[in-house]
Amino acid sequence: MPVDRDIGRLRPVPTLRNLGQVVTGLVEGVTAWLRRWRERAQSRQHLSELSDHMLKDLGLSRAQVENETANSFWRE
Repeated sequence: MPVDRDIGRLRPVPTLRNLGQVVTGLVEGVTAWLRRWRERAQSRQHLSELSDHMLKDLGLSRAQVENETANSFWRE
């Protein structure tokens, strides 16, 4: 398999032979990334809907929840 040596590390260069695998890997990676974003957004939404009593049971304050839910969905 050809190797691109100009980037400072060895990495396979896509060929017609493995292009399908490369595309499949990219699609799977993007899909996983989008899934994590959606799960993170949903988790923050659910967290913001908890009552103060439930947050206390979890050891969280409303201020902590507000700080967390202010983050964008792409931030961990």
